Amino acid sequence: MDCPQVPILGSDDEKALKLAMALAFPQAPRLTCTRHLRQNFFHTLADKVGLPSQERQRVITKIFGDNGIIAQGTDHMDIADRLQHMAESTENRSIQKLIELMSPLLVENAKRLERPGLHLASPLWPNHNCESFNHCLKQALSWRSLKLVELVQKLHSIIKTQHREVQRAICGVGEFVLLMNIRGLVYPKMCGIPTLENNKNDT
Repeated sequence: MDCPQVPILGSDDEKALKLAMALAFPQAPRLTCTRHLRQNFFHTLADKVGLPSQERQRVITKIFGDNGIIAQGTDHMDIADRLQHMAESTENRSIQKLIELMSPLLVENAKRLERPGLHLASPLWPNHNCESFNHCLKQALSWRSLKLVELVQKLHSIIKTQHREVQRAICGVGEFVLLMNIRGLVYPKMCGIPTLENNKNDT
């Protein structure tokens, strides 16, 4: 099976963060969180276009819904065609311009998802893991600003803890759980954990 040779990075649409990733990993493909794109689209429709709530939801669902353009598009070219058709068939000029403005980013995102070796459960990729780690980091820092050295030490401590949890997951214990397709790799004996058969014998 082909595997990516460089890391694939994901984030929201924050320009400074995307620039930093491009500078640090110039060869790495970068995905944009669909959830954040959806939120940006929704707020623009509300604040700048002034679209009523029901109409906003209809437009959002048509693009980002489970049966929307992104989810149902066969590839990035098909998504581009569908977005263009939607823009051309929309009477509201503001919505049309917004779709045209967002289309390149949505199409590029879809194109990056077609990379060999990249297997995501859905083309509607959200960066929930990033948000989760961000929350863990803020809690570890008690929501305070730290000097760079202290920040690196905190990050190192968090990563070490997660690494231990990965090891524990392989043993079938802890907070982490292996994905279903690799759950057969769980090997309790490696960690000296009693197997189910041993537990039965003890009862």
